[in-house]
This record gives sequence, structure tokens and C-alpha cells, in this order.
Amino acid sequence: MLCLSASLPTYALEADNAAHHATAQRAVSTKSTPEHHAHHSEHGSKDRLKKHPPRLNLKGPLFQKNASFLALVTRMAEQTELPQSWVEHQLSQAHHLEQVRQLILPAPSGTRKNWQAYRERFLNPQRIEWGQAFALQHAQELHKAEEIYGVPGEIVTAILGVETLYGRHMGQYPAIDALTTLALDFPLNHPRREERVKFFEAELAALLRLMRDPAWGQNTLLSSYAGAMGMAQFMPSNWQRFGVDFDGDGRIDLMHSASDAIGSVAHYLEAFGWRRGLPTYYDISPSDPTLQSISAANLETLLAPDILPTFTPERLGQLGLELSPPVRAHPGPLALVALENGEAANSYVLGSENFYVITRYNWSSYYAMAVIELGAAIKASMRD
Repeated sequence: MLCLSASLPTYALEADNAAHHATAQRAVSTKSTPEHHAHHSEHGSKDRLKKHPPRLNLKGPLFQKNASFLALVTRMAEQTELPQSWVEHQLSQAHHLEQVRQLILPAPSGTRKNWQAYRERFLNPQRIEWGQAFALQHAQELHKAEEIYGVPGEIVTAILGVETLYGRHMGQYPAIDALTTLALDFPLNHPRREERVKFFEAELAALLRLMRDPAWGQNTLLSSYAGAMGMAQFMPSNWQRFGVDFDGDGRIDLMHSASDAIGSVAHYLEAFGWRRGLPTYYDISPSDPTLQSISAANLETLLAPDILPTFTPERLGQLGLELSPPVRAHPGPLALVALENGEAANSYVLGSENFYVITRYNWSSYYAMAVIELGAAIKASMRD
């Protein structure tokens, strides 16, 4: 899914950031699962660049200590094995945030997405310039992460650039407020309400465990409206599961330590199956840019798996795709990925297993392409 600044396009990536991190909690796998098939109902929900409302008073009313509240306290105490009195004290200080309830709703359907417009939002001179500065400043940590986890430094840098502008915009919502709101008062009209409530309850439990850490003391942990935190915009459970003390200071600090953020992002991608040295995608042959020569039935077959790598190069050729020599030599399955361009014709790429891994960070092919192209632009700027 995640930074919070009214002038930045990353709001579009926050609305359902929890969705891709929810997948992380279910299975560290690149194989097809029911969760992956559920992707079709949400894929691209954050690709329509929603405007964030102006920053208003974020302190809503405290939650009433009614039966639902006390039942949540009991569940959180049981899940976290923390003292119930402490849990109740923390939740009793949480504020109901109506903004969060509205922002978590899916974007309206029916409007074609626009890859070129989406791309322009992220591949702008300032984001590339700041990415170059970040990569130079943290070259040693990025090299170390690549050595350990196999993830190129430009990919890690670009993810941090897309998520939080390299740590400049990490969120304005108190995480305890956002997650308590989503656990106690999730919108009734959300199409996947029951599943999402369970998810946000689990994330609230993870946040409470994190808050119990003496390292954080009384500091208020800020987040996106979906509860994602820090430079890497990890959900609390992913902070605990994939966070890395990369600077060796004895704590995992994704709020202030760029080194920990770098190591944690690389670890996350590696855990989801990143393959060292594998290309992320291939352009479709320029001689057939819109796939007009392929039958409708074959095109439907190619697009059915969405971004899940499914077809060998041999099978792609049998279905009518013109393949370049590098594609024919690719060691593994590929996916035909369609990128809508508004009223113009679609763009297409062949996504590899590493392309799919990037979408485990944010369940969107548009997000993956933005990360890949921003990373390439940053890398190119460092050679100039």
C-alpha cells in the first residue's frame, strides 16, 4: 500500500496499504494461494490517485467504554499476553478518527487507470534528486543489504522514495488512534469488512506489543491512516516480523534509522522470494506493442493470471507473443501485465518473479513499475 502530505501523490498508496501487508502475514510465498486470487478484487484500487482531504483536527472523541470496547480490550490482552489493565489504559486514550474510516474505503470502480499519469507523479526531478542523495549517503548500507539479501540498492531506495520520500513524510495519524478506529468501527459498507476487521485487530495487537517496548517510552508512534509506520511504512506486525537492526544499535528503529529501514525493506523482499540477478520485467516486442496480432481468446488466457508469473517463455510463444532473445532465455515463469493508459491503448510488460515480489509490498502492478523505473532513474543519475 504511504506517506502523509497533502501535496504528495503517495496518498494514493496509503488507502489500502494494509492489504499487501496483510498478505505478508498469511504466507511468505510466491505460489498461487486463495489470497493471491483475492488480489483481483483489489488490484489497482490505489492506482487511481485519490486526493487527500486537507489536514484537519485529527483528534476525534475518545472511545466510549461500552461492551464492544471492553470486548476488544479482552481480546487484545489475550492476543498480546499483556496486562489487561495496561491494554485498557492504552485503548482508553485512543481517539475515534472519522477520516480514517472514509479513507480506508476502496476507490470508486469503473474509471480506467492511467499508467502514464501515475508514472509522472513518481518519476519527477525532485524525487530522483533526493533519491540520488539518499543512495550516495547510504551507499555502504545499500551495498551491505544487496550482499546479504540480493536486492539491488536502487530498488530499496526507490521503495523508500515512493513510500515516504526517503523518510520525509511518514504519517500524521497516531497509530493507536488509526488502528483502534479500524478495529472497533470499520465501515459497514466495505466489501471485505469481516476479513479487514480481523486484520486490523491483529495489527492493533502487534502495535500494543511494540508500544510495550521500553525503547519507545511514551513516544507517540505516527502512521498512515491504515496504520503503516516509519520510513518503510511497515504495518506493526511486519515491523516485528521483517524488521532488521541493520545498524547494530540493539533496536529496530524504522522511524529514525535509515540503515534499519534499508535492511528491513531488503529483508522483506528477500523473504517473499526475491531472486538475485533476475530481471524484474521485459518490454513487449515493439513490433507488436498493443498485441493486436493475438487472438482474443489467447489474450484472455494470457491476462487471466494477472500479475502472478504463470507462463514459460515457450508457452508465451505458443500463445502468440513475439519474444526477444532475452525473454526466450528467461529462467522461470512470466506474467503478461496490462497497464491501462486512460483512453489510450494499454501498455504491456512481461513481469518476472521479482516483479511479483515487489507487488507483495504493494499489491499493484502500477506501484511495481513506478518503483522499478524510479530506481532505474536514480541509478542512471548517479552515472551522469
